[in-house]
Amino acid sequence: MNTICNRLFKNIVAATVLLTVSLSAQSSLIVGNEAIERTYADGWSNFVVGLTSEIFNQDAIVKSWEVFTHNEGTLGLLLLRGIGGDDYKIIGTDFEVVNAGLNVFDFNPDSGSDFVRAGDILGLYIGTAKVAYEHGLGDSVGWCAGGVCYNPTVGDIVTIAGNDRTYSANVTAVSAPATALILSLGLIAMSLRSRRTV
Repeated sequence: MNTICNRLFKNIVAATVLLTVSLSAQSSLIVGNEAIERTYADGWSNFVVGLTSEIFNQDAIVKSWEVFTHNEGTLGLLLLRGIGGDDYKIIGTDFEVVNAGLNVFDFNPDSGSDFVRAGDILGLYIGTAKVAYEHGLGDSVGWCAGGVCYNPTVGDIVTIAGNDRTYSANVTAVSAPATALILSLGLIAMSLRSRRTV
């Protein structure tokens, strides 16, 4: 009985240590462009832009975002998931009132989730605030060419048509610790199972 208890205890400790290490070692990643003053700002209002070059390279949880604007107004950060061709589904939104200059926000979803998968991209809903951008720096940016372009919500489909702009916006996210969590839970389950079989 002592051997079983010792083995159970060791497996639970190992699983707890693995889970603690994985949670504390979540890697931070930044997706997007430096939020700095840039030459241009859009003349239009109330439209969606997909930053099709700003791609998450792993599953992650979005924690914060920053943007540089030329004026006060309304603005939204969108999390977009490709569903085929030039179509993207909105999976998360955070709408804010911004000031002119640098704005930094915690990502608090108004709708949807803060969880993104590898391959998801950033989007912006440009309400009345004008986000700073430059031409020709290699980023692929898409305008909303079809679907929902005004007042976007989670589940809406947006069709993105190409352009070439670098917007001053980015997000900070942490990698999702799913693998370590599954392994830790597996070790605990094995410990409990070995206890029951004896």
